[in-house]
Amino acid sequence: MPQVSGGNSSINLSGDFIFRGESYQALQNLRMPVIRNVGQSNVQNGVKIHFSSEKLAGDYTKGQYANTFTLLLTPVI
Repeated sequence: MPQVSGGNSSINLSGDFIFRGESYQALQNLRMPVIRNVGQSNVQNGVKIHFSSEKLAGDYTKGQYANTFTLLLTPVI
């Protein structure tokens, strides 16, 4: 994540998706069920997104950091 104010630093993140209790790398394909609305979600058909930084928050330059990631969903027929 690049720093948007307070300096010119960045926070390196590593991440994965957790689906049905198993961890999957963020860049690999993951098959999961399609639901009609959020009210139908539960532990079995939901996915957690987990990201962690290399260092503790106190080791980074003070400021605001921001970035985005894209989760691509493609229906399988």
